[in-house]
Amino acid sequence: MGLIHIVLFKLKPTFSVQTFEQASSSLNKMSSHIPQVKHSSFGKNLTQRGKGYTHAVVVELGSMDDLPIYIDHPHHQAILKDLKEVMIIEDSIAVDYETS
Repeated sequence: MGLIHIVLFKLKPTFSVQTFEQASSSLNKMSSHIPQVKHSSFGKNLTQRGKGYTHAVVVELGSMDDLPIYIDHPHHQAILKDLKEVMIIEDSIAVDYETS
């Protein structure tokens, strides 16, 4: 079984294009730095159905056991630190589910 980890973000409207591009690049390339990540993608919500959540990241992991390894991985922590330093996240919510 695999695991899908989804995080929805409400990004502050004051974030810069450069900050967004850096975050997007880092989030989309996590599989290059974190062995447990099979695939990741980050993008902007294109509809009005997101209840204020403007962006999402989807991460595919091998199993539920990989989730804490991914969360604690130095590369993931560095991305979070960068995002917090520029204070572009207003709110976030995460959902994790197993795939067959």
